[in-house]
Amino acid sequence: MRKIILTGTLLSVVVLAVAIYAAKSEYVFGVSIPRGYVAGKSATVWSNMMRTLFEIAKKETGIAVNNNIQFSWEQVMKDLDAGKVDISFLMSPDYILAAEAKAPIKIWLTYKVKGQKNFPTCIYVRGDSGFKKLSDMKGATIAMELIPKAAQNKKKKYGIVGYGSAMFERIFLRKMMEDEGIKETPDKFFGKVEIVDNVENCMSKVLKGEADAAIASQRLYVLLTQAAPQFKKLKSLKCICEVPYSAIVYRDDVDEALIKKMGDFILTVHERKDFEDFKMLSGVDQFLRLKYSEYAPMLSLLKEERE
Repeated sequence: MRKIILTGTLLSVVVLAVAIYAAKSEYVFGVSIPRGYVAGKSATVWSNMMRTLFEIAKKETGIAVNNNIQFSWEQVMKDLDAGKVDISFLMSPDYILAAEAKAPIKIWLTYKVKGQKNFPTCIYVRGDSGFKKLSDMKGATIAMELIPKAAQNKKKKYGIVGYGSAMFERIFLRKMMEDEGIKETPDKFFGKVEIVDNVENCMSKVLKGEADAAIASQRLYVLLTQAAPQFKKLKSLKCICEVPYSAIVYRDDVDEALIKKMGDFILTVHERKDFEDFKMLSGVDQFLRLKYSEYAPMLSLLKEERE
């Protein structure tokens, strides 16, 4: 299967980055995406898809936007610090971790897909597995995303950003187990915790019967079933923490008038007929404003984990 997701989900690897020129009338749109495929679409397809949206934006606002594909979350975060990037698309776990690390960003927008803005994170098993609840899985194999040692280096300011979903997987699993009265740690409750390079491959292992369970956002499950219908053989066993799937942020020193102008356009772009091509490719129905308080469920779990 020619699909790679570095951070665990499609949009965990797509980064919007906008560098504003001195004239304040032209943007550069950067995409951080692995070489290969993400939910069945290549980096070029995702880049062209976003170009479609920005061509509409130019007609409405006069602000020109050009694409620039990048391949590193770490470099995007460095560019944010250096003022080379002004607007970025971050997965919700990565946004929370970046904000905690005092990244120079402000929360701005999110979106909804098929009328749904918030998505829980779930533990997925095969529909024919016979598992009915998490406590049935004593001795089973669970596939978990890799967190590279380099990302855990505390000297790297944003090292964990890009692997936020993998970090929260572990928090969610412990909470799920606690809710069902399981007192053992995951490594003792499960017969094997298999570490896999990304969440899509975790889900693939469950589909193939090479693992019994994996943890993923419900949004990723939807993306996978759209790209490869065989993933419909999986079912969610337990879901928690329903929050926006991702956040669009901007640098805290960007001209607020420009942000308002672009924001006003993005919030109404779904009303235009020429938005349909972007909607068809991306699945995004509508962009919406986003508040930090909407992440309260994730922030609460993170606080509990650290106490």
